[in-house]
Amino acid sequence: MNMKFQEELTKQLDDAQTIIFDMDDTLVYTSYANFISYQMAIFETLGVYVPIQEQRFTKTTLKQLFPHLDEELFTEIVQIKKELFAHYMQNTRLNYILSYVIKRYSKEKKLVLSTNSIKGRAISLLKHHNLYEYFDAIFYKENHQQNKYQTIVEELNIDVEKTIIFENEMEQIALAKEVGFLPTNILKI
Repeated sequence: MNMKFQEELTKQLDDAQTIIFDMDDTLVYTSYANFISYQMAIFETLGVYVPIQEQRFTKTTLKQLFPHLDEELFTEIVQIKKELFAHYMQNTRLNYILSYVIKRYSKEKKLVLSTNSIKGRAISLLKHHNLYEYFDAIFYKENHQQNKYQTIVEELNIDVEKTIIFENEMEQIALAKEVGFLPTNILKI
């Protein structure tokens, strides 16, 4: 990280009241463990080997690869994938810079995790990486609206101008901007 960028980031973080972290592939790199879980679930269910994919493997990817998969088999693969993820959690990697930010600012800033992951998976990942206890609020797939950033603003009554967001998905960044978060305070990872 170059020195000028580091100084600017430190100033932004020092001035913020709230810091919001996305989880998957932002705070914790989960794509590889997620893929292995799907790969094994597909092999177990269909007996088909799926080579490594370039993009994040999702339910949509599963439907694209197997467009004629009936709903029962689709649901079974997704369920097996969820169960297998815990076995492959050691294949996730922590974003050490964001981990440092969390530990550095945990006592003086409101720290929020906002994820489209389900609650059990998110808690397991945070505990696996020893980060669970640092967050003041956690928003999971089950407890936010279509726009996770809108839910945070409404429920925590935070100042969007004094909030920093770490996010990796352009679609989610656009949703944060819709709510009024400053583009300069949304940091794409």
